[in-house]
Amino acid sequence: MSFSRLLFPLAASLLAVSCARAEQPTISFTQPPLQTTQALGGDEPLPEDEAFKVEALAMDRSNLLVRFTMPPGYYLYRDRTSFDLDNVEGTELKPEWPAAKAHHDEHFGPVAVFYGEIDVPVSLSAAAEAKQTLVVKLQGCKEDSVCYPPMRRRIEF
Repeated sequence: MSFSRLLFPLAASLLAVSCARAEQPTISFTQPPLQTTQALGGDEPLPEDEAFKVEALAMDRSNLLVRFTMPPGYYLYRDRTSFDLDNVEGTELKPEWPAAKAHHDEHFGPVAVFYGEIDVPVSLSAAAEAKQTLVVKLQGCKEDSVCYPPMRRRIEF
């Protein structure tokens, strides 16, 4: 058997595969890429900074307003959230929490949680003399999905 007789069937097979692939539709990459959560069907949890936004505004030298914003489907634990001043001794912070919703958590049992956007007035036991840093410790979850580990945010006022 000659070499050309062996080579001809192989070349014919490769040509057939090449022609079959040429008939398949091509994929266009000109459309903008989907966001991660869209590409995965919207079930992928958001990064913690997007899922739990925290802002603070100094109302005066003794009062702050802290705003928490969570997208739909996310909630914040009231009793796993606290406030402190960085490197300041003896100043007690007193948050005035709004009404929370009762929730049963599989890990913590009955808990109080917040959805959407909430404002928490926080009073300082001593007036701030200079620029301070508020330390907010918080924890929350995405409903029917994951709970985030404890987080910490630092906000100057």
